[in-house]
This record gives sequence, structure tokens and C-alpha cells, in this order.
Amino acid sequence: MRENEAAAHALAGDLSAAGIDARVAGGGVQWQVDVRSATSRSLVVHCFWYDRHIAGLLLGMNPANARSRLGSTPALAAVGAEYLTILRDDSARVADGRTRDPADVVRCAHAWLAGVDLQGLVGVAPFIDTKRREMRAVAERLDAGLRWEIMGDPAYELWVYGSDRSCKFVGVDGRVTCIFLLGQAQVGHAAALDDAPAAAAAWLLPGVSVRHLVTLVPGVEIERHADVLEVDPARWHWLHLRDRVCEPTDVLSPLRALTDALATSPVARRFFTYSSLNRLCFSASSHYPWVDQGLPVVTPTGDGAYVVGSTRCDLLHAVKSVEVVLAACATRPFFGCAQHHELPLLAECLARQGSTLRPQLVQRGAWYELLVAEGSRRCEVRDRHVAFTEGGRRLDAVYRSREAGAAAIRCYLEGATSFGEVAADPLAQVIGAREG
Repeated sequence: MRENEAAAHALAGDLSAAGIDARVAGGGVQWQVDVRSATSRSLVVHCFWYDRHIAGLLLGMNPANARSRLGSTPALAAVGAEYLTILRDDSARVADGRTRDPADVVRCAHAWLAGVDLQGLVGVAPFIDTKRREMRAVAERLDAGLRWEIMGDPAYELWVYGSDRSCKFVGVDGRVTCIFLLGQAQVGHAAALDDAPAAAAAWLLPGVSVRHLVTLVPGVEIERHADVLEVDPARWHWLHLRDRVCEPTDVLSPLRALTDALATSPVARRFFTYSSLNRLCFSASSHYPWVDQGLPVVTPTGDGAYVVGSTRCDLLHAVKSVEVVLAACATRPFFGCAQHHELPLLAECLARQGSTLRPQLVQRGAWYELLVAEGSRRCEVRDRHVAFTEGGRRLDAVYRSREAGAAAIRCYLEGATSFGEVAADPLAQVIGAREG
């Protein structure tokens, strides 16, 4: 029996002994305890187990691809069981929290099923909603002109947005840490802030330079080459890449001779790169989602040669092959991601069709959404993929061309076509639907 399965059965036994109806469900590596009652209230407890050999695993975007180092070392997770407890009312998720003590879960279940509200749970089961409460306390002190949102489990990050920059706040062991971003690029990190709202105002409101940030926010550290980013994003990227390949343990270190040569190329040094396994991939965009269709991918062979695409080359021919493909790229390299590239293309497409709809970019956490909205309806666009939403309803479709997708968006937002009519479009391939 797996450790998390055993923890689930043990927790169900503790709950049952306390007179609470609890049943174990799951399989493989996913185990949970379902708690039901005669009322509309219920709980779901996901049971996790952390071994010492996985406690330091790094999750999320590779910091080397993100060109960041500060704050990238993950905190070591404690070894043993952890219980993600989710409170529900009429199947709606109300709040959640994580604890390592099964007795906390039993006390929480008793109080929740007895009708205690969230405010009352603070004294009985303080682990419930604690991270969200901490971040909301910070958010409520922010400048009223700033847009913010609190993300979900497990970190409950507080994201605060300016016009082209943002702050990410996280509660860690009673302290508030902050990452300062320009676009999607991390430029600074503060491990413990005394005044988080003041730090957000310093970075987001006046539009201060990276170099000036250190004089306004006590304890902030600045990423390498961050001051270059504000004036020359491509040079900022290549400075990071050359630092990266000098690290003997990095997957791209076997490509050091090639990257040194490409860094002097007037063609190559205008573009951006990222790693995929041990391959060096080129992109017209500085950040993910990459704009990389048709651009070179270089793989080291292990004997000093390179494979560019599917062709084996020596150093000189590898550089020439990369330059030829990059020189023919129709997309001008830019600081941003695929959505920044698609925004003007979609806007032009809608304008050609005589529409007054105007797409816009909206930052959500570390990512950007390309949206077109009218009233309660909205369309999220990714190339030829369009997600049509209204309330809790959603329909996803892929179109044969951007023009066809734009026409469908117009019909949905301007003509108020139904989901059924959108799905019946012969130019659409429906890939998913959800009823709210």
C-alpha cells in the first residue's frame, strides 16, 4: 500500500471514530477522503505523501529559460503526509487549506458540518484559507488604482499589475516575498518586505527604472543584466545565454562554442532562444508561448558536431545554417510572447471585416490572454483556437484560418449567435464544450 493511500485510510478511520461519515476513494498515486453529511455541506481531503528524494524537486518554468536566478531555489518540503482539505457547499468550492496534522482535519470537519462559517473556522481550523487571508490583507492596502488578483492553491500568489510590469507576492513562513517583473521577465526579488503595498507602488505607479528600484524598496536584489533589459532585450537575452552555457552542469553547456559564435552574428543575436531537453531552440518572441514555427533547432552530437534540423554540421556550417533560416524569418523579433504577436494580426483581421471589436491583452499571473469581449460574452484567442465563454459556459473550437476565426468571433459577439450555431460552423472543429 502506498504511503498516501495508507494516510487516506488512517484519516478516514479518525473521522469515522469521531462520528463523521468518511469514505476513501482513488487509485494509483491519487487518494482522497470524501466527507458527506445530511446538509448541503461536504469536504474532500486530498492526501499527499512527500519522500525525502522528491522534496527538492523544482516545479514550473525552467529558471534558465526564464533568465532568472533570485528566489528560484525551492523551499524543501517536509517529509510525510499532507492533507489538502476542500470545503464545499452544494458542490461549490468555498475554501481550502493544507495541514500535516490529521487532527486538524477532524476538527475542521466537525465545525464545517455543524454550520460554522469561514470566520468562525479561523479559531477552530486556522489552516483553512490562511494563505488567501494573508494575501487579501496585503491587497486591501494597495493603491486603489492598481488591478490585482489572488491565485489558487497551493501558493495563493497575489499578482498586482501595472501597464507593462507587475509584482508577485507570496506568503512564506509569515513573511511576504515579492518578485518584480517587466513583462514576463523577473528583474528583482525581495525575500522579506516590511511594506508590500509600498513596494508595489514603487515599482508599478511611477514606472521607475530597475536601477532606481533598489533605492526605493529595502532588501530588493536585482537580477543579472536587468538594467540592460530596459534598453536592449535581445542583448539582455544573449548575456544570459552566454552566462548559462558557461555553467558546466547546464544542458546547453556542450553548445558553448556555437553560442559564442552566434552571439557575434548580426542576424542571430536579434533573436531569442530557449532549451528543450539538450536542444537550443530559436524564437522570435522573448518568452513562452514561443513564436518559433520554422525556426532552427540545434542538437549537440557529443563529438563536437551539431545537428541543425536534421542535418549534421561542423561549427562553421551550423552557424551558416542557423543564419540562413533566421534571415528568412518573416516575423521581426520582439520582447513578449505569442499573444503579443497575435494581437495586431487579429486586430487587422477584424478591421478588414468591418468590425469595431478591439482585441486586448490581459495579464493573468505570469501569462497573457488575448481577449475580445462584448457585454458578458468573451472570446479568448490563441492563433486559430478560439474559446467562446459566457458565465460558466465554454466552447473551444479550432478554425482553418485566422479570418474564419475572426468571422466566428464577430458572429458570437456582434450577432449574438448561440453556442449551438458556433459549433455548427463548417469551418470550425469543436474540441471541447462545458456547460455552466
